[in-house]
Amino acid sequence: MIKKSQKTIEKETRSSIYLLLELLKYVNKKDKKKLLPMSFLLLIAGICESLNILLLLPFISAISNPGNLLVNPIIEYIGITKQNHLVIFTLLTFLVVLAFSTFIRVFTIYVVNKNCAIITKNISKNILRILLNENYEFFINNNSADLIFTLVAHTNSVTRC
Repeated sequence: MIKKSQKTIEKETRSSIYLLLELLKYVNKKDKKKLLPMSFLLLIAGICESLNILLLLPFISAISNPGNLLVNPIIEYIGITKQNHLVIFTLLTFLVVLAFSTFIRVFTIYVVNKNCAIITKNISKNILRILLNENYEFFINNNSADLIFTLVAHTNSVTRC
């Protein structure tokens, strides 16, 4: 396995940030306004995933040694006194959070992909508009098939989500 040096990683990070900032120059204001809610949605999805992992431990503990959890103040406050009820309660809690987390994850993927496709379309449209405003000699000197291929391939590679 090839290990990257710290300088190489820093250089790649800087170039990725630079590329992102350059790309944001070509995103219109309407699409930029969608980026903040998408970031918030990604944060919520990350918190839900963390909560999923966090709830896995009490579930495993309830299955392996439910007696330890019965003395927990939270469990006593809820009023669970039997080991079977504790296992069912932790299982149901885990499943409800898992279902909610999965819904949030799927919704986040849908929103991000939809907005990414819209941004890609708008950038491609702007580049095509610039190309169509070129003079006639530009098209005589350049193969139009190469221009279209370059437009599609590079736009998709730069705005790849």
